[in-house]
Parts: sequence; C-alpha cells; structure tokens
Amino acid sequence: MEAVPDLGCEEGGDDGNATPSVVSRAPGTFGPGGASTATPVLVGRAQRGSDLQRTGRNHGGGRTAGPAKAKPSMPTYRNPREQGLACCTWRLDTSPTAMRPILALLLCIAFAPAALAECRVEQRGVVPVDVVDGHLLVTVQVNDVPATFILDTGAERTLMGEDAVRRLNLERDGWVASAIRGLGGIEQRPDALPRSLRLGDALLRRRTLMGDSSVTVGPLPMNEVAGRPLAGLLGRDFLSPFDLDIDLPAHRMTLFDVQGCGDLFLPWSVPYAIIPATTPMGAALVVQVLVDAQPLRALIDTGASSSLITASGMYRLGLTREALARDPGANGSGIGPAPVPMRLHRFADLRIGPDASRNPSLWVASVHVVPIVDMLLGADWLRSRHVWLSFATKQLFVAVPRPG
Repeated sequence: MEAVPDLGCEEGGDDGNATPSVVSRAPGTFGPGGASTATPVLVGRAQRGSDLQRTGRNHGGGRTAGPAKAKPSMPTYRNPREQGLACCTWRLDTSPTAMRPILALLLCIAFAPAALAECRVEQRGVVPVDVVDGHLLVTVQVNDVPATFILDTGAERTLMGEDAVRRLNLERDGWVASAIRGLGGIEQRPDALPRSLRLGDALLRRRTLMGDSSVTVGPLPMNEVAGRPLAGLLGRDFLSPFDLDIDLPAHRMTLFDVQGCGDLFLPWSVPYAIIPATTPMGAALVVQVLVDAQPLRALIDTGASSSLITASGMYRLGLTREALARDPGANGSGIGPAPVPMRLHRFADLRIGPDASRNPSLWVASVHVVPIVDMLLGADWLRSRHVWLSFATKQLFVAVPRPG
C-alpha cells in the first residue's frame, strides 16, 4: 500500500457573502448618534473620477522620499485563520497507479501561493482629528512644515489652495496641470510638487507607478475653519494606500498597512458590523444604505460636513421639487463660484447594516457627482461612531454595542 494525498484542499478566507454581518469580540461602548442639521459645506467635490483631467507630461520619479519603514514599536497583527497552511491530508490507497502521488503533489504545489498567504496588519501612525464646524481637520507635514487639511475620502485627488502653496513656498510643475470640475465650475492650475508629505509618522505617497507627491492646486471652498488657515483637502490619492481606523469620539485616526486579509483581521476588542463596499472608480468606497427602506448607493465622504441625497437618490426616493418646497433651504459650497441650493428633508429612518438612525434630517440637492452615487455619507454620520475604512479589502467596519 502507498500513501497518496487527498486532493480535497480547502481554501480559507472570505466566503463572498455580500450581506452585512456582525462580529462580536467584547462589550463595546460606541453606538449611533443623531444626524447634524448644520448648513452643509460640500468640500472636495472636484476630484470625482473623470471630473479630474490632467494635461502635460507624465509624473516622473525622484521627487519624493523613499518608502516609509515601520518602526519597531509599531505592532504587527497576523490572522492564523487566513494562513491556510493545512491544505493536503494523507490517506492510504491501494491503487496500483504510480502517478497519483506525483499528480497530487503537483496540484498541492499549484495551490501553495494561496495557502501561504498571510494576513498582515501593520500600524503606521496615529493622528489627532479635530472636529471643527462639522469638518474633520488633520495636520499634514508639508516639507516638514505643519499645515491644516480637511480629511476628505470623497475627493479622488488632494487639493491645495494657491495661498497655501505660496505660504509654504512649494515648487510648481511647469509641465503638468489639473483641470477641476466641481459642483460650481471648472478651474485649471499647475500642480504643486512638495518634497515630502507626512501624516503623523506615515509618509504619504500617491498610489502611482513612481509613488509621486504631486498635488492639485485650485480654489478651496473656504480659506480657514474657525480661524485656522486651511491648506487644502487631503484626498484618496494619498489616503487609499492605508486602511483608516477613524474613532471620532476619541478624536483620533490610526493608519494601517493591510495585506492579504479577509474580514476578521481588525485588532478591535469591541463587536463590529462588516459592510461590503464597492470601488467603482478611484478607490472610492461605496456602500449600500437604506433610506426609508429604499436601497441607495452611498459614497463614504469624510469631506462633506453633512450627508447629502443627490439627484439620482432623489429619483430613487421619488422626491420632487414640489415635495421639497416646504423644507428649510440653504446653499452649499463646492469648487467654483456657483452656490448649490439644498433642502433639509426629514426621513423615517437611515440604515447602514445593523446601524439605524430614526427620523434623520438629510440635505437634498439636485446635483450629480462622480462616481455616480445616490448619497454622500458625510462627517455628521461619522461624528458619533467608530469606523474602519478598509481600502485594502473594500469593506466598512462599524463598531456596535452589544444588545442589552
């Protein structure tokens, strides 16, 4: 009798289930809160997908510092569940076919890359986050000079204002310019070329072939927030290489480098909901939400001070101008000179996975954004929650309290 491998290898990891689920780890303390009804300022709408056009030569290398290395003090988390090392099992077989052990071995070797994959979660830095007038403010070291930026996961490209570029004495690119189309108009300026950008201990580089640090330059929706000069909007081009653990009740954000992970890799001690996301373009995280039981596509947009129902969301919800006529109105600001008229409408409920908000008041505007979504899920929803935005695994994790 000869020993041959059983070919019933099992592949671990995500089961592909697209419905939200809840993972219980330990008693949690973070729960849902009410939605803000403050007048919205929709910043960073300029960098929505194809709305950003670039002209001139391609970016070259050599302008940024080398890759950031994890400090020894930073923890590394590994998920044994996803290592999948036990692929083949052995049994006794009486078959006279001598090739079966060889074929089995070759098949196991073919599965070896997946079997040896390891989930790695490495902390890169912790950054204070200030919530000021509904905006999430972080400090970025631009050429080692501190500057205030709005954290904006809704913006595909990072944007800096002309005043900040001059104040920081940044080099301008004479060959490359960016055309910005926002809610209010179009602007085109030469890009800025900072030598380095750092968020806490993390070196920021765009997810490009050369890992450059080119920054779009254009008009900002505001020049200051509560007396603090605003340098720009920090967008997904520099944020998406990391997973973002955003804990606004604790006023902090932690950046993680996540590789080869599924859905059970968070180093949290609290229970959390797992909500699948899609990335239709430019690493934009889009999740399904329910507004009055109607499914909507919502872009997770930390740059929007208030959540917003867009034109396509109005259509799905059956909202007409007549239905909104008696709702309170205001003007929101985007990129460019034109204001955006909005109405504040009260809905029955807003649900994101198991997280529910009763009778939320949400801003509604007949505007179109790229990628095409029905809603912007803004900082007002994030303010009382602890969330993890996983660009690496295309998921949203939301800490939830245990029942009772």
